[in-house]
Amino acid sequence: MKNVEWIIVGLGNPEERHLNNRHNIGFICVDRLASKHSIAINESKFDSLIGFGKIGDASCMLVKPQTYMNKSGEAVAQIIKALGLHLTDLIVIADDISLSIGSLRIRLSGRSGGHKGLNSIIESLGSIDFARVKIGAGIPPEGVALEKWVVSDFEDKMAPLLFEVIENACKAIELMVDGKCDVAMSRYNHINKE
Repeated sequence: MKNVEWIIVGLGNPEERHLNNRHNIGFICVDRLASKHSIAINESKFDSLIGFGKIGDASCMLVKPQTYMNKSGEAVAQIIKALGLHLTDLIVIADDISLSIGSLRIRLSGRSGGHKGLNSIIESLGSIDFARVKIGAGIPPEGVALEKWVVSDFEDKMAPLLFEVIENACKAIELMVDGKCDVAMSRYNHINKE
């Protein structure tokens, strides 16, 4: 196994039909990070698609669990165990339906907030003490079931806001792996009021 300093996990669901779902913003963000830093996410291991490369000076492993959202923790626990890393070396990127699109919230620990992927990771690791980058997926309209909302696609008109928030999430992660979590939080924690 290659030398890895950071594990960066984007949460989502496999299969083409989920590609642009709200729940897949973690995958979308990890793909953007991979593109920015010329990292190929093309190896199948630990029930995930993984890729290795440098983000700045940090050796990173980018991860897209293929277990489906509700079992994300199974994949993450395998990786943590195999690499022997600490939870302080883990960053998880997830959607947050309590945040409007364009919002970004970075936390170094915390509960799942009802997010089934984060909940699975917390249960599998037995800890809430890992960093998470939560990207607003939009608050469900009244009368729309949560289960349907999270697997619905982003509207085309949201593309500029999504692009901006994903770029900011990538910049925040670049600071975090450089040991500047406080800077990342102060600079990029943002709640879009629209």
